[in-house]
Amino acid sequence: MRKTASRYQKASKKYKETILDEFVQSTGYHRTYASFLLSHHGKRVVIARKTSIVGDIRKRVRKKREPVYGTEGLAEALRILLNAAMLFERERFLVAAPFKQWRERLLGEMVYLQLDARYEKVREGGIAIDEALFAGNRH
Repeated sequence: MRKTASRYQKASKKYKETILDEFVQSTGYHRTYASFLLSHHGKRVVIARKTSIVGDIRKRVRKKREPVYGTEGLAEALRILLNAAMLFERERFLVAAPFKQWRERLLGEMVYLQLDARYEKVREGGIAIDEALFAGNRH
């Protein structure tokens, strides 16, 4: 490829067209990009004040890939997602229904037990110790 670039740089305008056609055919590059690469191979090109590139025809440009999904594939993917979402919602409803019934059940009369605890100093055998006292009331 370097030989092609050097031949292109030294050739006349008429012969450059033939070399460019062959290069485009073999690489698949766009004609304008191929012409730029061949004419600037090995030369430093200043794009901005601080930015410059060196033309190198050995670097390959990835060709565009065909799209993976068409409209049919997209519709199928959306259908699968919708079915999964509906299944998830159904399962959530089946799980949530018994909890809703339990939450809304009638409780009837409730009995509450109120507990209280505190520490008191108690003398036992002439020694003062902490003793826990528990008290409870039923409502």
